[in-house]
Amino acid sequence: MDHKPIEAFGASLQGYYNNKCLSDVVIRCNSQEFAVQNLVLFCHSDYFKKQLTEPWRESEDKIIEIADFDTNIVEAMLRFVYSFDCDVPPLPRQGLPDRR
Repeated sequence: MDHKPIEAFGASLQGYYNNKCLSDVVIRCNSQEFAVQNLVLFCHSDYFKKQLTEPWRESEDKIIEIADFDTNIVEAMLRFVYSFDCDVPPLPRQGLPDRR
């Protein structure tokens, strides 16, 4: 199987990460906003699909508020859904036991 079309599609998709071109949804985490395409979210997450297609506030507003996660984590998740690659940001050590 020739993988070049798949690789080309993946490279093209990365160009739409946090790109307002064709975006139809905003993910807001703290004060940071990310422009996303609902089709990309649908392909990766049944939860986001339900939020945007069922009678939830997000389906009308087209804004998904995420307050339970650090902005760096949300950014890493979105980079993954657009690139299938992920650099996990370091978590703050505050509140974690010292393992020395």
